Amino acid sequence: MSFVAERLHSVLAGLPRFEERPQQVQMAMTIERALAETVHAVIEAGTGSGKTMAYLIPLLAHSERAVVSTGTIALQSQLMDKDIRFLASQYGRPFQYAVAKGRMNYLCLEHALEADRVLPPAGEDRTQLDNVMTVWRSGGWDGDVSTLPFKVEGRLWRQELTASSDECHGSRCRFFAECPYIRARKKLETADIIVANHALYMTDVSTGGAILPPHKIVVFDEAHKIESAAVSAFTVQVGRYATRSLLRRVNRRLKEFPFTLEKALADADEQFLTWAEKSPPGSRRLFKDTRLLDVAHGFTEVLEQVADDIRKTPVEHLELFADTPESAKTEAAACRDSLLAQTQSLQSRWQHFAEVLSAPDASDFVQWIEVQEAGSRNEGPLYYLNSAPLDVAEFLGENLWPHKTAVLTSATLATGGSMDYVKGRLGLLHSMDLALPSSFDYTTQCALYCPNGLPNPNTPTYNTAITAVLVPLLQKTHGRALVLFTSYKAMREVAAMLMEANLPFPMRTQEDASRPRLLSWFRGEENPVLLATATFWEGVDIPGSTLSCVVIDRLPFAHPNDPVVQAVVDRLKAQGRDWFNEYSLPNAILSLKQGFGRLIRSRQDTGVVCIMDPRLMSMPYGRVIRESLPPAPIVRSLEAKEIQRLFPG
Repeated sequence: MSFVAERLHSVLAGLPRFEERPQQVQMAMTIERALAETVHAVIEAGTGSGKTMAYLIPLLAHSERAVVSTGTIALQSQLMDKDIRFLASQYGRPFQYAVAKGRMNYLCLEHALEADRVLPPAGEDRTQLDNVMTVWRSGGWDGDVSTLPFKVEGRLWRQELTASSDECHGSRCRFFAECPYIRARKKLETADIIVANHALYMTDVSTGGAILPPHKIVVFDEAHKIESAAVSAFTVQVGRYATRSLLRRVNRRLKEFPFTLEKALADADEQFLTWAEKSPPGSRRLFKDTRLLDVAHGFTEVLEQVADDIRKTPVEHLELFADTPESAKTEAAACRDSLLAQTQSLQSRWQHFAEVLSAPDASDFVQWIEVQEAGSRNEGPLYYLNSAPLDVAEFLGENLWPHKTAVLTSATLATGGSMDYVKGRLGLLHSMDLALPSSFDYTTQCALYCPNGLPNPNTPTYNTAITAVLVPLLQKTHGRALVLFTSYKAMREVAAMLMEANLPFPMRTQEDASRPRLLSWFRGEENPVLLATATFWEGVDIPGSTLSCVVIDRLPFAHPNDPVVQAVVDRLKAQGRDWFNEYSLPNAILSLKQGFGRLIRSRQDTGVVCIMDPRLMSMPYGRVIRESLPPAPIVRSLEAKEIQRLFPG
C-alpha cells in the first residue's frame, strides 16, 4: 500500500461512519501518480466517491504549495470550515491553509474614511457606515464582508467601502500595514493549501499571476465550471454607473477639475444611457451599431483627455487629508495614480468596444447588452455592456496548462463516456483521464421516470400537461421533492397550477427566500416541495428521506436567445461543424447530470428522478443522453414495480 493510500485510510478512520471506498483510493492513487509525473489528470468522480479527501491528501503528501479552486464561494467555505479543518485534526503533521478571495470582498479603510468625510450626517448610508467602522475599531472583525455580523447594502459596499485594483493605493496607502486585504494576502504566502474559486483563479491567469502566490499545482473542483469562469474573467464590461463612479472620485479629490471635461464626460454618459434605454429587459446581442460605435469613440477621446489632465495635476491641487505634510503629499500622489488607473481602465474598455464594433470581422468576440430591473433607490434599470471571447481554449492552452500540473475533477465531466468535449473546450490536449464508477447502486436505489403521453416542450400547453403528471407523482412520493425548471416563467406557471391543486404539502419557490434559507426550510420540513431554477441544479446536498424525488421539467438545452450561445452556434455553423452534437448536446448532458445528482447523496438514499421531456425517449439523441446518466432503471408509469418498491405506501 502506498503512502497516500495509508494516509487516506488513517485519516478517514477518524470519521464516525467510516467505510472503505475503492473509488476514493483509486482517485487518490491516480492523482499521486499525476503529481509525480507532472501530468494533468481529468477525473470524473460521482457523488459519494469522497473526491475531496482523494485530492487533498496527495497534495499534502507532495509537499509543495497547491491551490484548490472551487466552482463557488459556498464550496470554498465548505472546504475551509469542514473538510480541511477535519483533515488538519487527523493528518498527523501540521500544515497551513488559507482562503483566497478577491480584493473587493474586503474593507478599504482609505475609501471608508473618505466616505466618512462626505456622506450626509443622517440617513441609512451613514448608519451602515458607522456600524461598519464600529465593528472594525473593536478589533474583532477581519474586514471580510462575509463575516460582518450584519448586512451592508451591496451598492454602498461597492461604491464606498471597498476598492478595485485600479483604485487601490498599494504600498503608498497610509493604511497599508492594517489593510484587511493585504493581511489576508500575507496569510497565503505561508499556506501549503490555498483555497480559491474559479473566478479568482482565472483572474490570476489573465493577469499573469498577479493575484495568487507562486504555485505549480492546482486542483479544479467542480471543473465543469472552468469554461464559464474563464469566459467571465476575460469578458470586458462597462456598467451603467462606471462613469458616475469615476466622476464621484475625481470631484472628491481634484480641486480644479475642468468643468469642460466634467461636462464632456457627463454628455458621453448621457448618450450611452439614451442608447441603452431603448433596450428591453434581458440580454440582447449586438452587431454593427453606428450609434453605440459613436458613443464608444466619444468616451475613448474624452477619457484620454481626462487621463491627461489627471496626469498633469500637481499633488498640491488634490485634497490632502493625512496627518503630516509629507504623508499628505505621498497620499495625494497615490490617489492621483489610482484615479489615473481607474480612468485608463474605463478608457481601455471603451476602446475595446470601439475596435470590435468597427472591425470587419470580430467573430472571436460576442457583444451584448444586459438590462436588469431597476436598481436600488429607484435609480432606474441597470445596464451592462459586455464583450466576451467565444473560445478560451487557445488562451488557457498557452497561459495555464503548460505552467501548472492540474487536476480537474467533478461529478459531471464525461459526455458519451469521453472527456474529449470538456478538454477540447478548455484547450487541454494531454491528460491522464479517469471515469470512476459511482459508489451508489443506482439500479436499486432509484428509478428514472419518463412519463408517457407528454407533448413536445415547445407546445403552449406543455406546462399544463406536466403539472397533470406532477400532481400524482408528488402524491406518490408524499412531497419530499425538488422540482427543477429551465426557466422562471415555467416555474411560476407550474407553481400557480400546483397551488390550485391544493396538495397537502408545504410548497415554496426559489423566489420566496434566499437559497440558504430555502434549503434550511426544506431540511426542517416534513414532505416539502421546492420549485427552483438554475442555481439549484448544482450544490444542493440533502441526504436522507427528506428529498426522495427530483423532477426536471425539460432537457436543459441552452436558451437560443442567449447571446453567447447564439454566437458560438453561428461560429460553428460558419465553420461547417455540427453545432448540435459538438456544443449544445454535450452542454445539456452535463447540466442534466448535475440535476440528476441532487437525488442520491448517500448509500442509504432512495427515490425517483422524473424527466418530463419526451424527447429523452423519442429523439435519436436521447439514447446518448440516457447512456450518460447514472444506470437507474427507466420506467414509464407510476404503476411500474420499481416505483412501487421505492414508494410502497
